[in-house]
Amino acid sequence: MKKICLTILLSVLLLNNSSFAQKDIVVDSLITLLNQTIPDTVKVNILNEIAWQLITNKSSESERYLQKAYTISVKTHYSKGLGVYYHYKGLLSYYSGNISQALDFLFKSYKIRKDINDKKELASSCRVIGVMFADQNLHEKALEYYNQSLALSKQITDSTGMASAYNNIGVVYQDKKKYNKAMANYKKALELVKNSTDYASIGLYYNNIANIYLWQKNYEQAKKYYFKSLKNKNISGDFVYLTTLFSDLATFYYKTGKTDSAFIFLSKSWKLAEKANLIHEQMSVAKLYSHYFQLLGNYKDALKYHIIFKKLNDSLINEANASKLTRYEMTLQIEKEEQIEKLIKEKQSLENEKRVHKQKTIKNILIIILIAVVILSYFLYRIIIIKKRDNKLLLEQKDEILEINEELKNQKEELSKHRDQIYTHRKALLDSITYAKQIQEALLPGDELFKNYFKNYFILYLPKEIISGDFYWIRKVNNFIYFAVADCTGHGTPGALLSMLGISFLNEIITKNNIEGPASILEDLRIYIKDALKQNSRHVDSRDGMDIALCRFNTKTKELKYSGANNPIYIVKHNEFIELEPTDNPIGIYIQEEEFKNITIQLEDNDLVYLFTDGFIDQVNGDNKKKYMSNNFKELIINLRNYPINRQKDIINSKFNEWKKQESQVDDVTILCVQI
Repeated sequence: MKKICLTILLSVLLLNNSSFAQKDIVVDSLITLLNQTIPDTVKVNILNEIAWQLITNKSSESERYLQKAYTISVKTHYSKGLGVYYHYKGLLSYYSGNISQALDFLFKSYKIRKDINDKKELASSCRVIGVMFADQNLHEKALEYYNQSLALSKQITDSTGMASAYNNIGVVYQDKKKYNKAMANYKKALELVKNSTDYASIGLYYNNIANIYLWQKNYEQAKKYYFKSLKNKNISGDFVYLTTLFSDLATFYYKTGKTDSAFIFLSKSWKLAEKANLIHEQMSVAKLYSHYFQLLGNYKDALKYHIIFKKLNDSLINEANASKLTRYEMTLQIEKEEQIEKLIKEKQSLENEKRVHKQKTIKNILIIILIAVVILSYFLYRIIIIKKRDNKLLLEQKDEILEINEELKNQKEELSKHRDQIYTHRKALLDSITYAKQIQEALLPGDELFKNYFKNYFILYLPKEIISGDFYWIRKVNNFIYFAVADCTGHGTPGALLSMLGISFLNEIITKNNIEGPASILEDLRIYIKDALKQNSRHVDSRDGMDIALCRFNTKTKELKYSGANNPIYIVKHNEFIELEPTDNPIGIYIQEEEFKNITIQLEDNDLVYLFTDGFIDQVNGDNKKKYMSNNFKELIINLRNYPINRQKDIINSKFNEWKKQESQVDDVTILCVQI
């Protein structure tokens, strides 16, 4: 994560920076301007720019020029100059390893720039503060500030700022292993600057795209983009850029088996990081050195660089920094709430004034009406006229009310008609689902098969809805009994459709000759499911599939072979509890598919074998809203070992209802236990 944060910060440092190859010339020119008679605000801007040019490789000189800029800014009340000063001080503190101090400076800069509505520089502050959140693995907060930066840059049509924001967002997605989103943001960043002279940013975005290709093991594309970055113009003096690039190239060559080239680039990266006293880069390179030496069996050098990494890492107090971020975030939130409260009070005050004014107006009107009534009261005939008029109005209103009642009656009849239609449709739907349940139950094996094949058994089958995404299955071929429990994606109708597919495919696969064992059946089942759901490289949106535990029991030798896709099984032998672990893959498409493995165990008479889905384990408690969890489920199975198998089913069912209480069932539940 630290290296990723440095990559983000590098994109911040690249913004608006002059070419590193011409840096000394730029600094000399700026110093010459200082000797001329110029306004104080211009002098502050020049001092800050000199500090900016020296920030990555001459930090002490950069600090000296920043202090001069600060003194003049305070004296002249130049807020923009102070914002730049605190921003650069934050960057210097970060690169020296003092993150707590960096946060102090960066939030001061953020507040100043927000107060003066400097959108371009406020966007820069948001990017760097986002780095600090990313540094603490607070991804969502980092994205919040990066998106603030992106929105501000869009408002002022700042292509370079937008590119940096897209790059930073891409790095967060890369850290979260969402490589497609990361690649999309990197390419947006590159597209915005590829035709510009911002060579440093272009090189950085090339490097980030190469890193994604490296993660995806597309070594040809990774090499192409790394060397585009390496051939980039004007990077010879940019130590941060080069240490990061050389370190990434070392990783590339190591992963492609070119160890000598890897150590050449790692050595270059280490020397530059030491020369520029870049603490974070030294940590990153030391960690790579230790890892590579360990893999090569050179434990002496591996320990040496691990100790270096540990010393550097111990100098950074991450927990304190996370607390600091939270405290500053709360401070900003409090200020925001105070502003809102102030606005609310002003609004209430205005409304009170309006209400008093309205009351005075009403009072005056009433006085006028009262005077008018007194003056005109002797005209009795007016009362009769008014009464007649009111009676006429009442009759008209009565007619209107009758019309409204008639309309309401018609609407009620229409609503009743719609209600009957909804009831009819609902009944038809329930009838269809009930019929589907009958089909699903017909596909599930009957009790007589388990009675014939095993000494004893129980099946606890609790669908969440009318039909279930879980299924259990059993077939006998010669002296082998195959039995399984599976959990399909989803529950209800979608899960039920997948379960019927699973049962049909297992019935088809089991008829093949030369079945080597459960693992080969699962491999075939994965092919069938992927083909049926059109899960291929061009259609990766479908993640449907199933988790399954499949066993083969030899009735002659009592040998059990098991293979699982994400679903383990439990075995109780006398007083011994055994858990057989599955392959960490589902039946269906997966990012990194592995071959399913067979596990063989010798069973004896009266041994118990438990197959189950995760419905019981994931059930939420009615009181504390916590899941039951696998450790509690294991303990329950162990405690049941001395109970008769039929009694075990009742106890497990009761325990499930006691745990669930009034809470809704979250998933289908299936537990199969057989006794040898």
